[in-house]
Parts: sequence; structure tokens; C-alpha cells
Amino acid sequence: MPTNRSRTTVSFDPSDYKELQEWADDEFRSVPQLIHVIIKKALIERRQKSSSASKDSNEGK
Repeated sequence: MPTNRSRTTVSFDPSDYKELQEWADDEFRSVPQLIHVIIKKALIERRQKSSSASKDSNEGK
């Protein structure tokens, strides 16, 4: 089934990929699933920081 999700390719050093594979195995995930979770968490944190920075700058007005 076609998807409208954007795709990208990421390259890793072999030692970093091995570490990601071990982490994914520990969480019973594939490496792509693990990377997806890591990025989603980072985006949530970024949005929260951006939102609080925006609120802080508005409070000073």
C-alpha cells in the first residue's frame, strides 16, 4: 500500500550502527523503528523548548 510519508537514508559508522543494533535488540525493535522513536522524542523536546522560549519572550513584552 502506498504511503505519503517522506523517506530518507542515513549512513552510520559501523561501530555506531552496531551500538544502535544492540539498543534496538534490547528493546525488541528494528533499527529503523528505534531511530524513528529517537527522532520523535527529539522533535517533541524541541517543540516543547520552542514553545516555552516563545512564551518566555512574550511574557517580557
